[in-house]
Amino acid sequence: MKPLNSAIRSFRSLILAVGMCIAFAAPASACPNCKATNDDDKRAAQGYMYSILFMIGMPATLFTGFGISFYRMTKRAAAAAEAEAIDAGTE
Repeated sequence: MKPLNSAIRSFRSLILAVGMCIAFAAPASACPNCKATNDDDKRAAQGYMYSILFMIGMPATLFTGFGISFYRMTKRAAAAAEAEAIDAGTE
């Protein structure tokens, strides 16, 4: 029964923390230059949106590229080691 009480207490603390974050969060406001640009030109908001999406996608693209490169490098090294072992075994 003790772990259940601990889990309930943790869940209540989590709910309280999330509720406080929501209740005391100030509305997000843009810097004055961004606000003035968005009021004057509606296409600027779309440009900001695309730039944010690009910045969000860039780390995933980089990590994927490095991951694929390291995977290929590991496979090549394993194939070379296997070929070397076969060559050493036949001599």
